[in-house]
Amino acid sequence: MKEPKTLSYDEKAKARTMKYMRTHRESLRLNLPLGTKDLWKDYAADMGTSVTELITRLITEDMKKHNWTQTLNPYNMASKPKETDD
Repeated sequence: MKEPKTLSYDEKAKARTMKYMRTHRESLRLNLPLGTKDLWKDYAADMGTSVTELITRLITEDMKKHNWTQTLNPYNMASKPKETDD
């Protein structure tokens, strides 16, 4: 009788990682002029960070500058502040 196929540790770990990525993370694809990605990677490396962290930090700083608040909810979405009557 043939034994059931079992996943190796690496395959199990990969499956868990992929499930986590599907349920907790988002992906953003950018169309940039040729050479931009490498330029940003080099700059981020010089700053001691990743391109993802650099972009996230710069956008978050810009949001704060323009009075946007970054509120994390279960869906990790940022919310715009409520308008006030002046």
